[in-house]
Amino acid sequence: MDKQNTPRLVNIGARLNKLAPLILIALIALGLNLRSPLTTIAPVTTQLRDSLHISSTVAGLLTSIPILCFGVLTPMPSAVIARLGIEKAVMLTLLATMLGTLIRPAGGILIAMIGTLILSVALTIGNRQLCDPHGRAGRNS
Repeated sequence: MDKQNTPRLVNIGARLNKLAPLILIALIALGLNLRSPLTTIAPVTTQLRDSLHISSTVAGLLTSIPILCFGVLTPMPSAVIARLGIEKAVMLTLLATMLGTLIRPAGGILIAMIGTLILSVALTIGNRQLCDPHGRAGRNS
């Protein structure tokens, strides 16, 4: 390494040190948002069935969508992280989580399922990011 590149590397390191608290806050926000939207459905299933006038089978499907997404879409997050980079993938996850959470209560059962699907896809990506916060999953090492 020559002397020309040394100041540039020091500047990058200093910039990362300044961003470290923001990155930590983003990861904590991501972690908190990955669980609560899914764990809130099960305790209120009876109220959901009554208010949406749906059967137990449909209510079961609503609670199964996240598990199906986690199983079927497992390869997708690595491709998303590789294409967008970890920072944009975290932002996409947080925005889609917000969108899915806002859409779910906005209408009937179809809207609730669409919101749950959006939320589940976002959380599938987010789960992968928390396992690999440096974004190495998408890189060819």
